[in-house]
Amino acid sequence: MAELTPEEKHKIYLEEKERFGVQKRLKEETGSKPPIGYYVALVGAALLILGLFLPWAQLGIVTATAFQKTPDSIYLVASGAITALLCLVGISTKKNYGLFIVILNFISGGLLAYLHFLLQENLSGIQVFGASAQIGTGFWMCIIGVIVGLIGGGMMAEKKKKVANIKQ
Repeated sequence: MAELTPEEKHKIYLEEKERFGVQKRLKEETGSKPPIGYYVALVGAALLILGLFLPWAQLGIVTATAFQKTPDSIYLVASGAITALLCLVGISTKKNYGLFIVILNFISGGLLAYLHFLLQENLSGIQVFGASAQIGTGFWMCIIGVIVGLIGGGMMAEKKKKVANIKQ
């Protein structure tokens, strides 16, 4: 084997130094802690699932939960559970599932919009002894959960974009 010249050694040294600098910057940007977006999305998933067990329809003191009111609530449970699972896996493995979390929450938001129109249609005009039927707090908690989940997933998607810019 031929011996490397000092110029070649210096060139290799500079290339390695640059590669090490990029790796160091990447590590500083991504950090060793899991991004906060996972925790935000996890709270959103918990709010979504919790909202399904709270009243969705109220007529005076009579209430009905999502499971009593619509069979589509199982899809919301699945979406919230998958979002929570992705968050927990992302926290433990430090992989980025932000895009999947955003997609799941968009699907949940679309389903909630559909269910809102159904609830409005079913509850409009119902009155008993002067009390009118209205949408309960559980539905609104599900909406807040989806919004919080979208924010958390968006934070993760933004983090992935920053990491891609550093690697270039």
